[in-house]
Formats: sequence, C-alpha cells, structure tokens
Amino acid sequence: MIAAIFADTAPAMHHSGNIQYPEFADDLAWLCGELGVERAVLGWTQYGCLIAMQLAATHPELSAAVCLIDSVVFPSDAFIAQLELLGDQLAGAAYIQTLHSQQVLSSLQTDDPVRKAHVYSRDG
Repeated sequence: MIAAIFADTAPAMHHSGNIQYPEFADDLAWLCGELGVERAVLGWTQYGCLIAMQLAATHPELSAAVCLIDSVVFPSDAFIAQLELLGDQLAGAAYIQTLHSQQVLSSLQTDDPVRKAHVYSRDG
C-alpha cells in the first residue's frame, strides 16, 4: 500500500515540549508496517519536518517523497544570529516587550483578531 502522511507540527510538542525525533520516526515506521504501508509521501510542517527528515534518513525504503512546509532546513548564519539574539532578549527582564515586538513574525493577517489579542495579552 502507498500512503500520504501529512501532519501539522509534531503533536508531542504541544504536550511535553520535548520530543525524541529518532524514536518518533521509528514509531511512525512501525505504525506504517502495522498498517501495511510500504511507501509513504511525507508532508510535514514546522517541527514535524525534523521527524520527516529523520524518517527518510533512517527508513529510506518507506519514504517515496518528502515535502517540508514552513521549515528552515539549512538556516543561514544571519538567521541563526537573529534567533540567538531573540533568545537572549526573551531570557531577559523585558521578555514581554520582546514578545509583543515579535507578534508580526508569529501570526498571520488571517488569524482571528480576538484570539490573537488574547494570546498576546499579558494575561493570555
């Protein structure tokens, strides 16, 4: 059987904040075996892209194709430097101001304005 596996961000990230990518990829390969999936087109977003790459690397016989969406696979040195600066700012006393200044980077114009306001509120 050939299957397409498309998933949003790794589900475990929402619960524990800590995911073991090799184990997750192995579990997914096991599940495909149990379901009779011989080849899969992997489509993942954000952190899930790391799982898709791990699965393709460790179980190449299973991966027919890989589609990475909204992921930085090979970040530039400038991008890494920006993330390091942002991390330092978020670790500081003014982290709330930093969070508010970065809102435009973490939301879409089509996001629900009431929900977005709640997420970015000091109480949210």
